[in-house]
Parts: sequence; C-alpha cells; structure tokens
Amino acid sequence: MATEKQEVDHLEVVAEEFTKEIENMSQLEPRLSPDEHGLREAPQPKKIKSKPKTS
Repeated sequence: MATEKQEVDHLEVVAEEFTKEIENMSQLEPRLSPDEHGLREAPQPKKIKSKPKTS
C-alpha cells in the first residue's frame, strides 16, 4: 500500500511540474494558412521556346 501511495505522489508531482512548465511557455503565434499572403505557391515563370536561328 505504501508503494502505491508513493507512485500516486510521484505522478502528482510530475503532473504539477508539467503543468507549471506549460503555463510558463510562451504561446505560439497562430500559424498562417496557405490562403494567407506569403504562403501561396509562387507562380513559375513561363519558359519561352526560342526558335533556332537560321542564317
């Protein structure tokens, strides 16, 4: 029974420490969605086929 109590106490301590770490973390900036400016697929320049020069 003492072992079970130790395990529960240990888990409570770990959970409390984890909660404190989470609270101290800075919040992440919201991520941009692909529809927002800057993350759209850049248009590729069209390749112009040049005709071979004849003399």
